[in-house]
Amino acid sequence: MKMRFDRQEQGMGEYDLDHSDAVRVGEKIKLTPWHWYLLLLVVCSPLIFFLIKFGVHVLTVRVSGYIALPQVEIRANEDGYIGKISVTVGQRIKAGEFLCKLERPELKKKESLLKSELDYLRNNPVGRGMKNAASVTRANLDFAIRQKNYLKKRLDEVVQLFNRGAAADVEVKFATFQYEQALAHLVDLDASMSRAKDSALMMQSAVESQEDLRIKELALERKKLELQVKALSVFSPILGSVSEIFVVEGGYVSRGDLVFTVTKNEKAYISAYLPSEDINYTKVGQVAKIVFADGERVPAKVVKSFKVAKSEAFDKLTLPDAGNHEIMVQLEFIKPVKQKIMDGLPIEVLF
Repeated sequence: MKMRFDRQEQGMGEYDLDHSDAVRVGEKIKLTPWHWYLLLLVVCSPLIFFLIKFGVHVLTVRVSGYIALPQVEIRANEDGYIGKISVTVGQRIKAGEFLCKLERPELKKKESLLKSELDYLRNNPVGRGMKNAASVTRANLDFAIRQKNYLKKRLDEVVQLFNRGAAADVEVKFATFQYEQALAHLVDLDASMSRAKDSALMMQSAVESQEDLRIKELALERKKLELQVKALSVFSPILGSVSEIFVVEGGYVSRGDLVFTVTKNEKAYISAYLPSEDINYTKVGQVAKIVFADGERVPAKVVKSFKVAKSEAFDKLTLPDAGNHEIMVQLEFIKPVKQKIMDGLPIEVLF
């Protein structure tokens, strides 16, 4: 038996062929021009993105540069031997922090003599005679003799150890230096004792004003000596970090010799060289991006720019393309940098 399915009989209702929302079976969808443009845009979007990125890359000026940290040189104020060095390379230090001290034993000996003579003049006025003066200087002389004998014995021991290979050459030199200083001190003390005796004889017949004048002279000399001893201590003039140490403990330096270099970590600059045709990017206030090796990007602004000869630029910079640059630019960071900054660190500058 055949079955017929009639939509009108099944209650589906009459199909309206003129209804605007009806879609005829087999009829093609008509696309407007805007549909074609949108479809073309979607298909070509990767190419457009590449072209935009390429255009930005072409329009961006990229140059190599490096981090420049200002450095301060610290030089010796006096001659002397380097004592203990209290800092190491890379250590952060404060302004006024102690770095090292120079040793000058002869200054201590001289200070001791001045103190002895001052004490004598102040405690032995005119009329006391030579006996008290002789006792004071004799005690100092006895002490100097004992010290000389001790240092001579110490020198002999160090020499014996050196001959057996148990002591270094610098120890022998230092022991010899101490013994020679003790001998010199003994001679000075003996001369001082003679001067003290002569002074005692003179004080018996001198007026009180002359004694006061001598005390003032010695006090002034002692004050100058104290300033000289104070200058043996080396302090940091700025806040920063120790970048280089040019001396070793026990070494001798003269006045003006370079001892330390300290880097100002809080003030970092970026130096770069640009071709002369990119002079518009070198205006003061121009903002650029500093790109580090790990990809970090930090904004910076131009603070200084000036023209340099090509040969001069090549001499100043060790970068491969430095010979093509004619404009030197200095920038400073606008925002803090996360990573550790080092002097001479290579970076890339994007204008």
